Amino acid sequence: MAMVHIVADRLHLWGIETERAVANFTISGEPFPADVIRWLARLKSAAASVNADLGLLSIGLANEIRQAAESIEAGKHNDQFPVDVFQTGSGTSTNMNMNEVISTLTDVVRTIDGVTVIAMLDQSTDSGEISQVGFDWLALDKDGNVWILGGYTEDFEGGEFTNAEDAWLGAATGGNPGVLMPGVVEADTPRWFIGAVEEGDLGSLGEPVEV
Repeated sequence: MAMVHIVADRLHLWGIETERAVANFTISGEPFPADVIRWLARLKSAAASVNADLGLLSIGLANEIRQAAESIEAGKHNDQFPVDVFQTGSGTSTNMNMNEVISTLTDVVRTIDGVTVIAMLDQSTDSGEISQVGFDWLALDKDGNVWILGGYTEDFEGGEFTNAEDAWLGAATGGNPGVLMPGVVEADTPRWFIGAVEEGDLGSLGEPVEV
């Protein structure tokens, strides 16, 4: 496939498949009706619930997908579905458009302790089966330091959900916000950096940090 250039713009929640479809299907200039988008979002929400019930998707990720789909269903992101209503592939491009928008929304951009953070999914497997799923809410400051301000972990055994730890979101919930990895990494930098930083080397919680 040819390389496609996508402008980095947080106003756009779609990705490369949608970008290709917009370029390929310049037919009517009319996007899919909002009602179709709403029902497709509802279908994605239901699929997340079923896959979570079957143990094929973590409960935390399923919840995030449902929240994203519900916000689409409520009409909050109608402008994120630009693909022409006349397209080949029985609506495949619009389906991918929906997947990309939901995927971006489930990056879980939120504010913790006054800092805008993005959740990163960390999934571990054992013999091909999910053993642990975790979300870490991270932020990057102007010096390249990666801060962690929240976390949530689910445990699985034999691919089946067994336990979930309480999520911590900032200091108020008893968590330990801090620098997960410094911007400058050296040979002796610990893999997990929290607690290794000398006091005064980096800013502390409550101190203004430009991110």
